[in-house]
Amino acid sequence: MRSRADARNLDRAVAGDGPLALLFSGAACDAAAECLVAADCAEGACLEGRCVAPAPSGDDDDDGGVALPRDRGDAGPGEEPSGDPGLVGEQAYVIVRSDAFKCVDVASSSFENFNGVAGDVRQFTCNDGSAQVFWAIDTGVGTFALQNAHSGRCVEVDASSVAEGANVVQRACTLGDNRRWTPTERAPGLFTLTNRNSGKVLDVLGQNSLANGSNGTDGDLVQATFDGSADQLWRFTPAGRAAYVALESVSLPGRFMRVAGPPARDVTIDVALSGDAELRIRPGLADPEGITFEPRALPGFFLRHKFGVLSAEPDDATALFAADATFFIRPNLAGDIDFQCRSFESKNFPGSFLRHLGATVRIDVNDGSLALARDASWRIVTR
Repeated sequence: MRSRADARNLDRAVAGDGPLALLFSGAACDAAAECLVAADCAEGACLEGRCVAPAPSGDDDDDGGVALPRDRGDAGPGEEPSGDPGLVGEQAYVIVRSDAFKCVDVASSSFENFNGVAGDVRQFTCNDGSAQVFWAIDTGVGTFALQNAHSGRCVEVDASSVAEGANVVQRACTLGDNRRWTPTERAPGLFTLTNRNSGKVLDVLGQNSLANGSNGTDGDLVQATFDGSADQLWRFTPAGRAAYVALESVSLPGRFMRVAGPPARDVTIDVALSGDAELRIRPGLADPEGITFEPRALPGFFLRHKFGVLSAEPDDATALFAADATFFIRPNLAGDIDFQCRSFESKNFPGSFLRHLGATVRIDVNDGSLALARDASWRIVTR
């Protein structure tokens, strides 16, 4: 949230003068700056570790960069925005704040539904992690669900609140209006995200706070009435990495779950981490509280167990397939202290977990043995 003076400064930046005009022009890129690529750094600039395009001069009408052109004004409350939809369904994005190197982030890379601590959504310094990558799911009439690439859960306004300052969190991806967001372009390349349920936009708690947020503190994400402030404006950067994960065996470090080549498409473990080991985490086909794995190399195929053995098959739209392909994320059975280690329990065979037996991946009942516990524990690695 910004003061009226800050909002006027943003307007002046759009017009090409004032303190924020310099902010958007940036300085020359430094190879050591570890920029997050949003434009060609060889020709652009680096601002707080972010690659940006150079500020345009004259009547340049190119909207490809992130600098605010001088010949087009910001769309304020009640004004007509431009027609760029901003998001494309089934694409993964990093959502970057307009005036700072801060990204929308699931706190502590949590897999959990919001419970007062875990599952909060906040701003945090951009870091290339999968907790900061969101798949845009087209939910119709210009709205999108934002599904976290790490947890498979969606960004929502807590408790379907319409109140000013209501908290924004992650929960299972059911199709409630509090999980549907409309991107509206307010200046070239900069968007608000309006919650369909409340009509309020995604905002940062605190007076233009740059803090890394946590639940209820400055830097947390909330909903608020649109006032034209820069911390309500977001840039959608296509995710260059971290939209997928790989599952590394805890008992055999360096070996990853992967899909074998045709015709069998069985799931095995292998020492090579290649494209066939990369998986997209989707909401569970049979239960949105669970997850389903879709191989990156085989869009439309899903990992399902059949006669106990895991394979990749196309969805046949049956209830049995959906149940076979749905798993619940559980604390890892091996008791590994690495919080990225998890076990995956079958939806339709409760008490049975994904494990490898030799090179084969299958489900087996948890017999309480240390061998099964370790073979059924997987480290989730960002790809």
